[in-house]
Amino acid sequence: MIIVDPSDYIEIGNLLAAEGVPLEFRRRLAAKAFQHIAVYDTVISAYLRVNDSSLKEKSSFFPEELTFGWNRVATPRYGENPHQAGGIYATPGKKGGIVNAKQLHGIDMSYLNYFDADAAGVSANSFSLIASDQEHCVSIVKHANPWGLAIDGDQPEAYLKALQETRDQHLGYCRFNSKVTVETAEAMVGTLFDVIVAPGFEHEALEIFRRRKRTRVIEVRPSSVPLLTVRNVTGGVLVPKNPMKSLKM
Repeated sequence: MIIVDPSDYIEIGNLLAAEGVPLEFRRRLAAKAFQHIAVYDTVISAYLRVNDSSLKEKSSFFPEELTFGWNRVATPRYGENPHQAGGIYATPGKKGGIVNAKQLHGIDMSYLNYFDADAAGVSANSFSLIASDQEHCVSIVKHANPWGLAIDGDQPEAYLKALQETRDQHLGYCRFNSKVTVETAEAMVGTLFDVIVAPGFEHEALEIFRRRKRTRVIEVRPSSVPLLTVRNVTGGVLVPKNPMKSLKM
């Protein structure tokens, strides 16, 4: 019997003290052990492959066998639709990005909340490449599509410029590339967002957002974009190099 998860200790102890560990439970432990080792080996393999300079610009970068390993870090409120379940998984060793974000306020995140909040981050951070260090970028996204995008040296003004692209009062997702100020939070009063995402929030700004009972307020740390993207298709996956690799998300 192999035990790799400390959360199993109590149940195993109870079983040992009673009638012993049944075969079905031991099989579950074996599956968990092999999965744990597979992720560990995948992390090592990925590290060695990514740091092999001879492979970075060649087709051989894509090996004959390719594995991916993730750790579940959250369970969404529901999956792609309310009747579906789902899981949120993080790349081992990565501390930033939307899946590792800290929720400061609001109801639980759903699968699509994570998906669209990340889409807002892609547009905000890609647009930030043409901005100076003193400029703020604001991205407004609905259904994974940009509805407003703006850069300005003044954060509230950047938000208002992004907002000018639409007259809708329910705009889905708002992503900032800089700490949200109280002035910006005040400018956002009257417009409904499902999720507001930023690398940080002034205390007074957060207090304003807390008046929104359902709106999720998310603090996210920067994270490098994955080197590879993975798209599921029937029979397998398509794996191209990520064209956004130069960004920090």
